[in-house]
Amino acid sequence: VTFGIYGLVKFFQCGTAYARLLPSRPSSFERLFWLYLGLGLGGAAANFVFHPLGLLLGVASFVTGILLLNEVLASREALVAASGARCELTGAATHKVLWIGGSLLAVVFVGLVALVVQAVFFFGDHDKLAGALGARPA
Repeated sequence: VTFGIYGLVKFFQCGTAYARLLPSRPSSFERLFWLYLGLGLGGAAANFVFHPLGLLLGVASFVTGILLLNEVLASREALVAASGARCELTGAATHKVLWIGGSLLAVVFVGLVALVVQAVFFFGDHDKLAGALGARPA
C-alpha cells in the first residue's frame, strides 16, 4: 500500500536504534542506508532515460543492500552479545537468503512473498530484542 516507504522508515528506525544502543561499535548503517535508497531511486529513474545506466545503478543498489543488511545484522548481534539479552532470533543466514532471493525474484510473486516473510522475521526479531532489553519496540 505504501510502496515500501513504511517498511523503509521502520528499517531506518531499527538500524539507527541498534547503533544508538551500542555507541562503542562504529556503524556505517546510515551511510549505507542513504546510498542504498539513492541508488535504488536513481536506478528506477534512469531506466526511463537510459536503460544501461538504470541497470548498472540497480546492480549497485542490490550490492549496497547486501552490505546494509550485513551491517544491521552485525549491529544486532553485537547488541545481543553486549547486553546479554536472551531471546531467540532468526539467524542472519535466513535473513540473507530471503532478502537476496526475494530481491532477485521480485519481478515474480514468489520474490515479493520472500521479501515480506523476511521483513516479518526482521521486525519480529526487533520486537523480541526490545522486549528482552525491557524497552518498547521502536
